Amino acid sequence: MKKNVFMLLVAATMIISCSKDDDNNNGGSSTVSGNTSKLCNKNWKLTSVLLDNVEYIGFLDSCELDNFTRFNTNNTYVNDEGGLKCDPLAPQTQNGVWSWKANETQISIDTSENYNVLVNSGTVIKLSSTDSSSGVVSVFTFGL
Repeated sequence: MKKNVFMLLVAATMIISCSKDDDNNNGGSSTVSGNTSKLCNKNWKLTSVLLDNVEYIGFLDSCELDNFTRFNTNNTYVNDEGGLKCDPLAPQTQNGVWSWKANETQISIDTSENYNVLVNSGTVIKLSSTDSSSGVVSVFTFGL
């Protein structure tokens, strides 16, 4: 379960780095889906962690709560430790890749973690996953 929460925090922090300058090399214009435009160019911070409908955000340290993720339209993301780092030796940022799955109803983070997209409003992202071994349902909410 801790791995699932950690991966979600990493995913949450890494989902927020979309750049207006990114394009798909088609003469400078870019084709971006509505869900991608809602996701990208924003610093997403974790606002809620539900594990089997029990809120756990209060158990996170302030050095975890200031982390943010920024998704880019080129399917990369940056996970930033924010101003407070839990481990001073940890890198400030980590990069990864993301992609839409199942007609943009799921998001894949670093090709190993898939989350169901419950909400993607442009100001709130809510993702869920079910741990295959324990059956614990995790719901992560991110805001701006």
